[in-house]
Amino acid sequence: MLLCYNNAIMKKTVQEKIKLTQESFTNLEKELADLQENQLPAVVDRIAKAREQGDLSENSEYKDAKDQQELLEVRIGEIQEILAKAQIIKAAKTDNCVGVGSKVTLATADNKTFTYTIISEFDKAAIDSDTLSAVSPIGVALMQKQVGDKVAVQVPAGERIFTIKKID
Repeated sequence: MLLCYNNAIMKKTVQEKIKLTQESFTNLEKELADLQENQLPAVVDRIAKAREQGDLSENSEYKDAKDQQELLEVRIGEIQEILAKAQIIKAAKTDNCVGVGSKVTLATADNKTFTYTIISEFDKAAIDSDTLSAVSPIGVALMQKQVGDKVAVQVPAGERIFTIKKID
């Protein structure tokens, strides 16, 4: 998960803003606070206790806690960078075209339907089955499209064609 965020951040230039909904921004602020106020101090405490056990060269608890500390510090840095570059955007509240925040119902040629909510690229909810990142192949293809539009998307199984049936 960290690498996914890190790679996306690295692609952004220094001046480029990262578009987030207010909800995504707030969720990242909460995650940052939890990491800094709860998780990192707990790991620092684990490190201190492991040091008291003596020889650090063969102390697996110490090594594990140090690794955990490093992961937490990397994630804290990533979140801080995202928040520093954040540009708050309003979730699309129109049924005219697809944007971040839109709930889109798609149909395939064999009349299977899927409903997804388009989310910001840094929204952790992207792991849910009913959400699509705005920067995913399907998300990119859907952006600014309207009801009735057909979109062709290259997926691992080959090209899929979706028809937009509804936008909420």
